[in-house]
Amino acid sequence: MANDKPYKPALIIVDFQEDFCPPSGSLAVPSGRTIASPINHLTTLPFPLILATKDFHPSSHISFASNHASSTPYTSTTTIQHPDDPSQSYTTTLWPTHCVQGTPGCELVPELDVSRVHAVIEKGQDERVEMYSAFYDPFRPRRRMRCRRDIPPGLLMKGQSLSCLISGRSAREA
Repeated sequence: MANDKPYKPALIIVDFQEDFCPPSGSLAVPSGRTIASPINHLTTLPFPLILATKDFHPSSHISFASNHASSTPYTSTTTIQHPDDPSQSYTTTLWPTHCVQGTPGCELVPELDVSRVHAVIEKGQDERVEMYSAFYDPFRPRRRMRCRRDIPPGLLMKGQSLSCLISGRSAREA
């Protein structure tokens, strides 16, 4: 039986934040701001759902190299233990301090027209856990993340640092 429903993907704008853009972002992607115009154009198209994600870390976040003695961003790692079950763990890269709650670097770039964004999903608030995804929790893989049930069957993702954020899992699989 054919599916007669029209294909209507969601648009997800990933971490288009000051700290991921030049000139002063601590994790700036070269030419990061150049994607503002294409993204703003995409938001004018008839997507049924337009979301933006943003890192929203406390200053004490476990992924910051500055919170670990003798650590270097990009090369040092740390083991993150499950907050409720220390037998579960994973290793993650340590990063420069970025997207700290209440700082200018945490803000979505002003070039982004957020008037057509339906919701902004903040991630990375738990200082004990590194979460690259707004839809997947590494310690609760079966947990349905906020708004996952509302996502149409297709996704179009645009934004900064996508190679760090997408590792073979779609929002539907999370």
